[in-house]
Amino acid sequence: MKRSTLLKVFIVIFLLFINVLDINANNDFDYEININNNVVEIDNANIKINDIYKIDINYPDYLTYKDSYAPKGWVFIKNINQISIDTSLNNSLSEVKNYLDSVSFDVTGAIVDNQITITLYFKKPLLVQQGAKFYKFVDAPNITWFEAYKAAKESTYNNMQGYLATVIDDNERQELEKVSTKIGWLGGTRAVNATDGNIVSDPDASLYTVDVKTCDKVVCPWQWYWADGPEKGNVFFDGPTHDTGSNTGYEYFYKDASGYYEPNNAGEVEAFLSSKGSNNAYWNDLPNSGVVEGYFIKYSSDFPETDSISVSKAIKPAPIVNPPVVTPPISQNPEPGSIVEETIIYEEIIEENLVEEEIKPKIEKEKTKKEDKEALAQVEEKIDQSDSVSITLISNETLLNV
Repeated sequence: MKRSTLLKVFIVIFLLFINVLDINANNDFDYEININNNVVEIDNANIKINDIYKIDINYPDYLTYKDSYAPKGWVFIKNINQISIDTSLNNSLSEVKNYLDSVSFDVTGAIVDNQITITLYFKKPLLVQQGAKFYKFVDAPNITWFEAYKAAKESTYNNMQGYLATVIDDNERQELEKVSTKIGWLGGTRAVNATDGNIVSDPDASLYTVDVKTCDKVVCPWQWYWADGPEKGNVFFDGPTHDTGSNTGYEYFYKDASGYYEPNNAGEVEAFLSSKGSNNAYWNDLPNSGVVEGYFIKYSSDFPETDSISVSKAIKPAPIVNPPVVTPPISQNPEPGSIVEETIIYEEIIEENLVEEEIKPKIEKEKTKKEDKEALAQVEEKIDQSDSVSITLISNETLLNV
């Protein structure tokens, strides 16, 4: 088979594969939109997805969301033109369907061609046993902590979401040591958002501060916490240095007999957790751009990979239908006052008058000719009977003197 033919076959198979994916996605979730008396309603939601932990509903400016059925345990956050709902508790298919079928909006402006978009966020089904955990070391010399944080989040394994490794007990620490004894980033940090004090959620390092001088935020920048995974937000050490802090969970910072301890916050910028290396699994604090050999990724059945599916539906006003024009039937005996019938009668009269005006002169002319012929015949007859006759015949056309 020629190479060009093989390429065409491959393209066809690829397009068919993409179409199958689209069909499956549409079969997993769908719904209808109805418009009744200035109310837009969601109806007939069809859902074939389990473990939905979040729902987003986006809608145009001329709609106002109406509070409706709210399953127990759901958390609603209303934003401009969006409702975001945490459904992680009580998220059976029946509850999700009942809620979506109850959603409605008041129409507060002119309906234009726009759309409602509903997005379902769900956890993928596990391909491993519950309680399973896996660890991986990625060689990446001199990668920053935030770069490693982003790369780990983008990694998946058997429908489990990757994250910079957390270490919650001695068993996990020993498992990491079996994977690698190189210096690598772990998932601990004390960086907080400089604006709102929240924990790390974005790989942009410029958003965060490690300044320990003041704190009136959600998390203080001297508290060491896990940035991702099932333990996200859990504080395990309260203090920027070993001397000023204390452990609030499992920790394994480096220490020796001489009294040297980590963390030490050298330069007041060391706020990111790494393994110590040197054939041991102790921890160390480093700056974001500290010298490392890579990073550790952890996968857990308690932190499955997530996905989402969005379905948009157009909002279209009902078409304006003009009432049909009904022409009344023409009666053989028109009733007085009927405009249609009177018009027809007038037309008939006008046509008759036109015919009469056109034909009447011709009839008169023919009649005159006939009378003249009869008169002429009488004259000829009298001439035959008499030798001298004087007759005067006056007609429309002839004057005879004989």
